[in-house]
Amino acid sequence: MKQIYIPFSILLILSGCGGGGGGNSTVEANATSPITPINNTLPSNTTWPGYTWDVIENTEDAGMDATKLTQALDYAFLESRNTQGVVVVRHGVIVAERYKEGFDKDSIATSWSAAKSFTSALIGLAIDQGYINSVDDKACIYLTEWDCGELVCQAIGCPLSRGEISIRDILEMRSGLEEKSGVSIYTGADDQLAYSLGRLAYDAPGTNFVYSNEDSMILGAVIKTATGLTAKDYAEK
Repeated sequence: MKQIYIPFSILLILSGCGGGGGGNSTVEANATSPITPINNTLPSNTTWPGYTWDVIENTEDAGMDATKLTQALDYAFLESRNTQGVVVVRHGVIVAERYKEGFDKDSIATSWSAAKSFTSALIGLAIDQGYINSVDDKACIYLTEWDCGELVCQAIGCPLSRGEISIRDILEMRSGLEEKSGVSIYTGADDQLAYSLGRLAYDAPGTNFVYSNEDSMILGAVIKTATGLTAKDYAEK
């Protein structure tokens, strides 16, 4: 499962995603048409977007400080941050947004680690729709590359069994799978999924947290086996 490509219009925040610094094309909170309050009420925690996003004219009506929002946007677009775009949503409406020069709300951008949140949401949907029984299912049930009955040396320094790793362990990045020092999933593997699945288990699952792009890649394989669709196709469906 490579990075998912998504339009800026559905991102809440996309920052630090490469592309270099440079000038900004700014759309501030009050630069577009104000929303029409529903039943003369202001947005609240019960407000949700429809097929389009409403933009609120006065950020204070959404309970936010316009000055602080501007400061946050200025920070996000410092030359060193390499930010392509930021969209701030509160109570179901857009309260501020800004884009790097050459980008706007219709630009396509790499989601990078935002894809992890989409992937975890898809796992939840797959459970809700009956494709996956539970986050506590052993991941090996959905991974033909892993043997649920795998027996691995239990002595100190020997790999553990990957058959004990649950979907929850992977979601929480507590899989216990090895992290290869100095090797990146993006630079050290032609087949990113095979690379992720081929790692050995060295820590007991569910214990130590290690931020891992490889673990999220495995979740894509779980989704494909469970639903019959790639994570991209399942998300679009």
